[in-house]
Amino acid sequence: MKKIKTLIILFFSCLAILFAYELFTVFDPIYDSAEIKQRIGGTLVCKAEFVPDIHSSPNVVSYLYKHNEGTIDLGYGFYTEREWPKNEQILKIGNWLVLKTGGEFESDKLIIGNIHLPKWNEYELTPENIEKEELWRTANISSLISYCCAQVYITNIKNGIIEVSYKYRTDEKQTEKYAFNKIYYKIDDKTGMPIMIKIR
Repeated sequence: MKKIKTLIILFFSCLAILFAYELFTVFDPIYDSAEIKQRIGGTLVCKAEFVPDIHSSPNVVSYLYKHNEGTIDLGYGFYTEREWPKNEQILKIGNWLVLKTGGEFESDKLIIGNIHLPKWNEYELTPENIEKEELWRTANISSLISYCCAQVYITNIKNGIIEVSYKYRTDEKQTEKYAFNKIYYKIDDKTGMPIMIKIR
């Protein structure tokens, strides 16, 4: 009888220990990594971290670009409520190298530089950055920029033209009423910054 009681106590003690372990480790960060060969040459070394206990916590991805002349720290990308694709490619646009990655809060961003610059610039494609552009303002497009939940994603980069999809609220009461625009950018040859050239 004592043996049975001892076994029962041991069994439930083990269960309690396992439960406590799961409780304390379930919210530990999850790590991932990838080394992506680049078509322009070199390797993009990526390290990702995801914290599952935080609501809508993004995959935070750090980038190092290794090329023949050295290594450049490109900074970070963020993938909120979407998977990190693990297929990023640095593109050559004019005099510049451009990396498309995720921005914060349902947006994309561009990391822009060249192999001679130790620090590359970032341009996040946010509703605020779109709507402060002169081309957008002169188009007199009605949007509710402060209302949830706008999305700005790069849908294509081809022949130096960056195509962006912008989804935004248009009605204060109807939460599902959105409008969409396609916006096109090019990279300024001198500054390397994106310039809005067309809205459709």
